[in-house]
Amino acid sequence: MDVERPKVLWRQVADQFRNKILKGDLPPGTRLPSTAAIAAQSGTDVKTVHRALTDLVREGLITRARKIGTYVTERKSIMSPVGVYFRSNYKVEPCELYMRSLDVEIHQQAHALGIVTRVFVDQRPNDEHDSVLPELEKAAREREIQGLIVPVVDTRHLAWLKKLPIPVSCGGEGLPSSVDIDLFGLLGTTLQHLKKKGCTSVAIIINRKRPSTAFYKRFFEECQELDLKTCEEWVICPDAAGIVDAKHEIFGYDAFNRLWSQPTHPDGLIVFPDGMARGAIMAIMAKQVRVPEELQLIVHRNDQVGLFCPLKADFLASSSREMAGGMISQLDTLFHGRQAHPLVLQYRIVPGEEE
Repeated sequence: MDVERPKVLWRQVADQFRNKILKGDLPPGTRLPSTAAIAAQSGTDVKTVHRALTDLVREGLITRARKIGTYVTERKSIMSPVGVYFRSNYKVEPCELYMRSLDVEIHQQAHALGIVTRVFVDQRPNDEHDSVLPELEKAAREREIQGLIVPVVDTRHLAWLKKLPIPVSCGGEGLPSSVDIDLFGLLGTTLQHLKKKGCTSVAIIINRKRPSTAFYKRFFEECQELDLKTCEEWVICPDAAGIVDAKHEIFGYDAFNRLWSQPTHPDGLIVFPDGMARGAIMAIMAKQVRVPEELQLIVHRNDQVGLFCPLKADFLASSSREMAGGMISQLDTLFHGRQAHPLVLQYRIVPGEEE
């Protein structure tokens, strides 16, 4: 093997094995040399080789068996079946509208590509989610599935997801093959829109937990750059413990009442996500706040879920269809031995008058 410095060494080792496997130079069933032997051949070290082979295991190109060795995997030419992992029983929980829309989109788009899907629903208590679901681990180890999609990833999942011997893509952060929506871009999009609408002050109701200091620092910085007045009391969000989706409507309702009970009010308001938006809309109507005369309102809405809003608000739109397509695309990239990079989708403003 021939590696060049200063290029990333583990990536070069992985690329060389990947290319040989995909070209057929290392056919299925071929046993690879030990990590020590590969390290000696490439002039690297065992740690570098282990990192390289870990990526190939995750892509499903090789299989490691304890005390037996590392072998090139027998791969199907079509990425099917594909597993889809949900962290809860999304079909029976009223608050899981987004999860259900993702489920529909993933299955429809996968089936249009000839990909069979197999769903894994993790109904274990939350404190057990830091270990892999046994039936999922078995399906991955025995190649009953060729890849895995995790529509909404949790930090507790990342450790065992990285160890699965199949390609994995997810919605959220934490993997090179992740698909996420630009939350920081949300700030620039909404604040600039409110400025154009003539707002001079702005408040935000959002599910981002308060310890996310980078997000709130950016919010205050962008308000200052746009000469939009704001204050700590106008930033209403969960505390460090966070808030479950089922409580979003109640939080949104209480948050707006708390905002409007203050001595001074903003003339612009951002509410995110749509669950909190539903609660805030009810509170705005109960308070008989005139929108947009007294308050320019931007609320989040998912295109495939929808949001009933009788007020003349503007929408910060996202799409579970785009999210599903992005995760399938990322998984396909890994399945065919190409390097994946995090994909970031953008929110867009849909003016209320266009509805």
